[in-house]
Amino acid sequence: MTLYIAPYVYWIDDPDETAIRVPKTGSAPFGLEIKCEWLKFAGLSDDPRNVVLASNRGQTMGAKGNFTMFRISGQGLSAENITFGNYCNIDLEYPLKPALNRKKRGSAIVQAQLVFCDGDKLVARNTRFVSRLNLCPFIGGKRTLFDHCHFECTDDALNGNAVYLDCNFDFYSGK
Repeated sequence: MTLYIAPYVYWIDDPDETAIRVPKTGSAPFGLEIKCEWLKFAGLSDDPRNVVLASNRGQTMGAKGNFTMFRISGQGLSAENITFGNYCNIDLEYPLKPALNRKKRGSAIVQAQLVFCDGDKLVARNTRFVSRLNLCPFIGGKRTLFDHCHFECTDDALNGNAVYLDCNFDFYSGK
């Protein structure tokens, strides 16, 4: 399945909802759980900053537990020309339409995670992963390739079972 996504900011979890997200099972509440083999997120722009999948919850800031935007089950997950961002700790700036900008939920750096996976053969190309503590881009995949991707994170953030090819990293931690 290919999801073609036009430039815009798409909130996976309603940022104006005041209810605290709690885990169904385990230790993390999820914004969206997807079960799909060979799922592809395809941003319809060459600039991944133009297509944003967003959330803005983290541990103690709108969630009980380490809020995670996606939990995706299935082989062959891929993403291209897109941004996955948790804007709990950082401001969302969207130059294409500044009306979609959003201030961070709070200044404390709390666990605000992106994508948990359980499949094999995961690939991200020209994709941005933006958060701070516990970034977790495609965490849990057996074999993962990040090609020409951008990461913004602190510590405890990256996938140890991945290959990072021509990627760049912005680290916001002294560790």
